[in-house]
Amino acid sequence: MEGLVRTKKLGIGWLVFLILLAVCEHGQCQQVGVKMQKLNLNEPFLENWLEQSLSLPESQFVPAQRHAALLFEYLEQSRGTTGVFLEKRADPWRGANAGEWKAHAANPGGIDLLRNEYTADGVKVLLLEGRNLMLIRAIPLGPSLAETKNKRELLNDMIKKIVKTNSLEHHWQFRLPNDLDTSWEQRLISNERAPQLRDLASRHERADILLWDGAVHFIFYKRIEQLESFLPSDTWFSAQTRATLNADQQVR
Repeated sequence: MEGLVRTKKLGIGWLVFLILLAVCEHGQCQQVGVKMQKLNLNEPFLENWLEQSLSLPESQFVPAQRHAALLFEYLEQSRGTTGVFLEKRADPWRGANAGEWKAHAANPGGIDLLRNEYTADGVKVLLLEGRNLMLIRAIPLGPSLAETKNKRELLNDMIKKIVKTNSLEHHWQFRLPNDLDTSWEQRLISNERAPQLRDLASRHERADILLWDGAVHFIFYKRIEQLESFLPSDTWFSAQTRATLNADQQVR
């Protein structure tokens, strides 16, 4: 009897494994509870934004083309944002071969988001943009960050490919730590002379690079100079846009 129970348990275990394998092969691992490493950056606002936005499965995003009129304003804002922060060859509105734009409407306390996945100059890119931040999650198509021996060289190359470090409004320099090859996970690197987030007054004052979960994350702040702080992340989209997207998300 004990052997029969053990056999049944093993059979169930293999069944669960095969289901998870099939789900992951279709790119849906996040939907079955696979979580990224917990962040500890001493920046609660940034930690919350990253963990919420990156934990959302793609199935919770609606193709923007379905609601083009409602999302037109926000997609145009995105066109302006990427023009400020990204090199042309990494910009999905300009030089890069963009994927399909998608949108997610937040629940209270969540984040309204735009999403695009594409490849730019040998780098696989996930772009997530909200009211206050734009995130580029970048993974090289060649050796990964974890695999490469010279992480400083790889990171410098990715900065050149993706970040518009020099413009009329900003000149960003990133001084990479000397111990990057041996201690890189959860390293947050800001441009030189960047202020603390609580003191940030302009989108041109600070950009961050976060090495986390095997990927390079470029973080840009859409800080509006005339306002005292960031705006609520869950009210970027209009009430009508949010209601329409929410209804669409419920049936997916």
